[in-house]
Amino acid sequence: MDFCEELKEMTSEEIRKYLFYEINSLENISKNNYKNNSVLGYDAPYNPTDYDFLNERPENEINVNFSCFYEGYVPKGIKVVYGLATNTNGTYANDGMYYIIDDDSYIYDFCEYIKDKKVNSEGDFFEYVLWFLQKYFGVFGDVDRDQMFKMILKNNGVYHDPIHEHKLSSFKNKGNAMCSEYSIMANNILNVFGFDSYVIMGQEKDDKGASGHAFNFVSYTNKNYERVNILIDFSNGVNIYDMEFHKVGASPYVLELAELNNEIVDDFIMNEKHIIAPDYSVMVIGDSLFELTLTRKRDYYIRRDFLVKIVSNERQKCKKLC
Repeated sequence: MDFCEELKEMTSEEIRKYLFYEINSLENISKNNYKNNSVLGYDAPYNPTDYDFLNERPENEINVNFSCFYEGYVPKGIKVVYGLATNTNGTYANDGMYYIIDDDSYIYDFCEYIKDKKVNSEGDFFEYVLWFLQKYFGVFGDVDRDQMFKMILKNNGVYHDPIHEHKLSSFKNKGNAMCSEYSIMANNILNVFGFDSYVIMGQEKDDKGASGHAFNFVSYTNKNYERVNILIDFSNGVNIYDMEFHKVGASPYVLELAELNNEIVDDFIMNEKHIIAPDYSVMVIGDSLFELTLTRKRDYYIRRDFLVKIVSNERQKCKKLC
């Protein structure tokens, strides 16, 4: 949060120079920690690839590798695969449901956006991150997400190479960004501003059922020098209402965690540990905000077995992050 105050005294050129060195440093740390992992999400190419059946399995089930956790800054060049298609002829592919992290200019844009804002707390900062991302991505869908990255099949059932590479920056102003884009960009902004932030590719279950979902773990030291750990969900946030219950905005969903250490993270990832808590809304009364606890609950977790069921001879988009 100190960087927020420093920004107010920095020129645009000074911000650019600072970010150049800071982002390079964070990227180098991440690349050193993830030397053998350049994929976040499903480990699948866009053209069909043979898979091996499990030794003990029904005839219609397979296992697919899935990278569900990224600690720290997500560097340029990482491939994010948010969907998987399978076929009973023994192949799987992402069918174009992927993009490459290609850009970090949004971090400079956020710095210019936040530098004249009054930020009284980390909660204020998180809200500004969400509002910036909503403005960056757009909230009204001008281009269908599937159509934007739709690929062309050859007669032999494989795809032509894309004319234009699928990129994170392609989502700008399209109004079709979803959870992985929000969580990755928020994660990188938070890391630049001194937060310890992690991307989680998992599941979120509510009263309507469970679905693939990306969110973040964040840890930081507050102004009272206390360590605070939270689960934060930028793409599936909470509504803000006025006193007459008119929706006037949105805020990230924030759940404070008692601890966030390696043992707890490992338990969450490896043992399908669930984090369950009530959902809530926020009401504005005068200059104050009040949290309204709802009866429905949220359930965040990571599926331990990313088992894909093949349901027909047609190519199926069986699993897809929101």
